[in-house]
Amino acid sequence: MSIQEILSELQNCEKLQLFPKKISNFKLFLELKETPIGIDIFNYENNNKFAKISLFYNLATKDYILKEALGLTEFCNIKFINPNRDLLLDMLLTNLTVIIQRYSSTNTNPILLEKGIMQFNFNFPSEINGFKLIVSPSNPFSYLSGSSIILDYTNFATNKQLLIYYNEFRNDFFAEYRVNNVLFPCSKFDCNTLVDLEDLLNKNLYQTLKEI
Repeated sequence: MSIQEILSELQNCEKLQLFPKKISNFKLFLELKETPIGIDIFNYENNNKFAKISLFYNLATKDYILKEALGLTEFCNIKFINPNRDLLLDMLLTNLTVIIQRYSSTNTNPILLEKGIMQFNFNFPSEINGFKLIVSPSNPFSYLSGSSIILDYTNFATNKQLLIYYNEFRNDFFAEYRVNNVLFPCSKFDCNTLVDLEDLLNKNLYQTLKEI
């Protein structure tokens, strides 16, 4: 089946009309347009949270794939990758509200609570030299492989980002920075305790954002 035929079927797909126009302040935008890598089907967007949930068709793999984005951080949700369109749409109609609520609700991960991350008392400015505070320790974002993003400073104008994570399996903090969609390791915040993290933030946060 050609990409034009797949697009035509999507344009006439009744199940797409069943998705709500709004979920927890995320607005639905039906795209249904061809791209160099496949077809953009729909987006749920919340500009206040810098968050977007997208469904697209990948021409190379012949899969329908759900992609999540928070600021400049993007990842495919491996639970929602399937070559069967109708099956995936049924799964999303059942689960999409739960997926989106992760971006709108308070993180209650007991491991993070026990570590004291949500109670971490550090003065994080809402903006530093053009970098906006997207995620702070008061409400971490559960990410991948046991890691949660506890700090995200993003400069959308320059496409740069600083991320600090906590990994619950290793019980450690670590960081990465992004330049033009390429991630690089950053060892300036490597530690195991919040006391040490506070010290490293005081020493390195402003300077790191200046150097990226």
